[in-house]
Amino acid sequence: MSMDLINRSEIAPAGLFSRRLLKRWRSLSRRSHWRVPQDWWTPEVDSLLSGRRNHEMLSESARQLGAARCRQGVGVTEALTDFRCYFKAALRHTDLNAIQAFVEGWVSEAEEVEPISCTDPSTGLSTKAHFSKTLQEFTDRLDSAEALLATVTLIPRQEMTAPLSWTQVAALGAIFLAAFRDTESTLMYEGHTVYVLAVRTPELFSALLDCQAQITLSRELGDFRSTVACEALPQQSSGFHQVLKSLHR
Repeated sequence: MSMDLINRSEIAPAGLFSRRLLKRWRSLSRRSHWRVPQDWWTPEVDSLLSGRRNHEMLSESARQLGAARCRQGVGVTEALTDFRCYFKAALRHTDLNAIQAFVEGWVSEAEEVEPISCTDPSTGLSTKAHFSKTLQEFTDRLDSAEALLATVTLIPRQEMTAPLSWTQVAALGAIFLAAFRDTESTLMYEGHTVYVLAVRTPELFSALLDCQAQITLSRELGDFRSTVACEALPQQSSGFHQVLKSLHR
């Protein structure tokens, strides 16, 4: 008989329903996007379960959990995916006020701490500075025939130029993180486009096609279609600087 046990150091929330909900939530999260199982539980998880029946308590607990996830070093994409699993586990509609409070808690905490990585917290992908540095390293290390700069651009299905919302950006980041998990690649999001710097392999093209398919299927990105383009890295320094310049358009 298999059992889904909680770490003995954890304090389980009171009540049989809360214990069952905690197990369902944790199980869904681990199957979706949570990367370090032993770091999932925090005291703020129990606070959220205790305050689930009161909207004000739920929002405040969500804010505290968002802040706690940030302190753990969990990116907003992974953290928000986990929080959405809570509503699925509880068999209830997503509470947009609680979602907003969760993100506000995460962002407020992020503003208080020193950046500890080269990761853009809104997408889980690389920052522009880190991507540019990696592009230079790729140019120095690899023959241009071995590496590609690929782009996946979102194009609105109707006339609109509004930037993507934070939920759409997070969904886009999750799609690319999953598709490129097993590839040697660096990814960055900028202006409706995801830039992919990678070694030229069949896995790269497979991942690009998978991203296009997932964008098409995504509920959050249903207002967009996507196009893919690839180009070899330039061998001359002048061409390299032109590539960097294009990232800022």
